[in-house]
Amino acid sequence: MRNDALARQTENLRERAYRIIKQRIISCQIVPGSALNERELVAVIGVSRTPIREALNRLEKENLVTIIPGRGAFVSSITVKEINDIYQLREIIEPHIIVLVTPVFPEECLLAYKRAFQALDQDDYDGLVRLDSEFHSLLMDSAENDLINQVMANMFAQNQRIRFRLTRQPARLQETVAEHLAVIEAMLARDSLRAQEAMREHLAQSRQAAFKLPDGQMAFRPLG
Repeated sequence: MRNDALARQTENLRERAYRIIKQRIISCQIVPGSALNERELVAVIGVSRTPIREALNRLEKENLVTIIPGRGAFVSSITVKEINDIYQLREIIEPHIIVLVTPVFPEECLLAYKRAFQALDQDDYDGLVRLDSEFHSLLMDSAENDLINQVMANMFAQNQRIRFRLTRQPARLQETVAEHLAVIEAMLARDSLRAQEAMREHLAQSRQAAFKLPDGQMAFRPLG
């Protein structure tokens, strides 16, 4: 029994380290390119070095951390190619999904999201990221296609980092709210083609905004 309890405690420490470091990377509290100091992580998270190292190895497999022998671990940068890959995938899948779900998506749910987007404060960046993520994830889940959900889940963490950097721009926050409301209004009207076009416009504007970030806010580095 004691061995089982110890194993559970060890697993909990691993998950705690993994969850906290991943969340800080995704939310850009630790910005792309930053060094990950094991000693600092031990002090902040309150675990030993072993769970920290296991978490970093796990995050390396998810392409969120780069481990360089002899130099240490770093938050992975987001390349131009990765941004293009993410939006190319989204622009293929999401407009298709919205055509499928618009006729059947619950009206009360759409109205709730409409009210939530309209109620956002002009500086509620974290609130927008949360709503944005929830809304797009719910659209994907509503299609009930496990393979699509698996593909989208694989790029979710990287896409979240882009979202967090983009929504720190006040103008982009307002534009994003307007774009989501256009999608929701079309869905409420059960106009699948208009909803599809609104989604395409939203994704196109988000892609363009990702490449217009000022140098000090760059969420990615060029290839090479």
